Amino acid sequence: MPLLSELGDACLLFSNIIGQLRALLAVSSSEAPELARVRDVVRQSLVGRSWASFHDRFSGELRPAFEGTLLSDGRPSDEQLVERAYADEIEKSGALPAELLDHLTEGFFPTDLEHAYFSWELDPGLFHLIEAVRSAKVAGRA
Repeated sequence: MPLLSELGDACLLFSNIIGQLRALLAVSSSEAPELARVRDVVRQSLVGRSWASFHDRFSGELRPAFEGTLLSDGRPSDEQLVERAYADEIEKSGALPAELLDHLTEGFFPTDLEHAYFSWELDPGLFHLIEAVRSAKVAGRA
């Protein structure tokens, strides 16, 4: 991470890159070695600095069942998030009527931090559930 060393204590913003790694690396499992290497580098780069990320968690043809922002004290499991974000669809049919694409973002950021979710309709009928997370206050920063 020579560039980060040169930048000192610069803050990091991951803007829609983490959720695109599945496609960029052409992987379909969170255990793929390519993804694991990137995840390790990202986690190392966070140490001692402020950071934030906005990234795709899920995408598909289902509109999330909430308006505004859905807040969580920590990162919910896939099952917990699906139950909360798509509750209307599950209630109507007893299950999800359409498939959701998992963007394989688990393990990049601490799970105990507050996470926020919001819906983004990228194209008509194609919805992304965006996950937002940021560092807790870093010592020496406001």
